[in-house]
This record gives sequence, structure tokens and C-alpha cells, in this order.
Amino acid sequence: MQLQVEPKGRLRVNAPMTFGTMYLAPALADFLRQYPHLQVQLTLNDRFVDPIEEGFDVTIRIAEPQPNATLLVLPLAPAPRVLCASPAYLQTHAAPTHPAELRDHSCLHYGQMAIENRWTLTGADGDHTVIVQGALCSNNGEVLREAAIHGLGITLLPRFIVEPALQEGSLQIVLPTYHFSELSIDILYPVNRHLSTKIRLLVSFLKEQFASNQ
Repeated sequence: MQLQVEPKGRLRVNAPMTFGTMYLAPALADFLRQYPHLQVQLTLNDRFVDPIEEGFDVTIRIAEPQPNATLLVLPLAPAPRVLCASPAYLQTHAAPTHPAELRDHSCLHYGQMAIENRWTLTGADGDHTVIVQGALCSNNGEVLREAAIHGLGITLLPRFIVEPALQEGSLQIVLPTYHFSELSIDILYPVNRHLSTKIRLLVSFLKEQFASNQ
């Protein structure tokens, strides 16, 4: 009864680097002001995390929605993706007018150089899957955004990462009539911990926080 009134203890939370620094960190600050006897251990990285194996109470994941038998998955917000590049790059290399032309551009992508990277775009003329390569690849969206701003090529990123750059004009959307499968920002936690008061409080707080920000 006392724990429910005044929750105490530690929560281990994992999230992607960019989302964690831009959005989750300020939200957790508000959460901890509201529940001063709780402690949060926040780990940020951009690799795929197994929350059960690595012992996280709550994990934020940005991906295409996927069912999971061992994790409860609750959507926080959609994460649409856009293609973008700097005005200088587009002036020098001519903006593509069709997805097939991306093969001739430097495409800054997630992943590894040694692995074939494919972007699938959908437009009025159907689906187009293009094998892309470029001067730089990374597992971090901020790295790719900065590389694009500095004219290294075209990148595909969740809009929340590039929105400030789009607003100020340092990046421009490429192929605006085509779109990509939408990612979802989800909150995941193990099924066997769904009754934890601490987890329920954090999940409810984050759902309310991000619902109000959409």
C-alpha cells in the first residue's frame, strides 16, 4: 500500500540515442520530479536490444510494428521517415525525380558497408526497391543528419531527427511524392513485469506525455 502511494526503487530504461537525448531525457526529468523516490538508470544506444536478456525494465524502440510473445508492446507515437539532403548537394548533383535515380547518388544509410542496403519507396507508380550506397553509413541518426547537412549525400531518417534542419532550410526533402513504410515509437516491457507499480507509472506517464506532443 505504501509503495503504491509513494513508489520507490530503480528502473532500468533503454532507448535509441537521438530519441533519448531529444525527447526522453526531458520527459524523464519531469517524471522524476513527480516521483522523487524513484531512480532511473537510462542507457542510450542504437543497437538492437533484447530487453529480457539485458535486464531492462522498459525499452523504447523505433521500428516497424512487430508482435512479440514475451514483451508487451505499446505504441507511443508514429515515426514517419523522409529522404533529405542539403541544398548545396542537390544543386551540385541534381535532385532525383524518380527512386531509380538514387543508385547514382551518395546515400547515407543505417547499417554496414559490407551489407547490401535497400530503400523501398512507394508512390503513385507503385513500389520501388533500390540498392543504395554512399560515402558514409552509421548506426546513429544524428551522425547521418550532420553528414547530410554538410553535403555528403541523401539520407533517410525519421522526421523528428531532421525536422529542425528542415525548418531552417539546411536540409530539403527529396522525392516528396514518394513515401516509406512508417516506423512506430513503441514502449516495450517484459510480460512478467506488467504488474510492477514502477513500470506502470512510467508507461502511463510516457503515454500521456507523448500523446500530448503529437
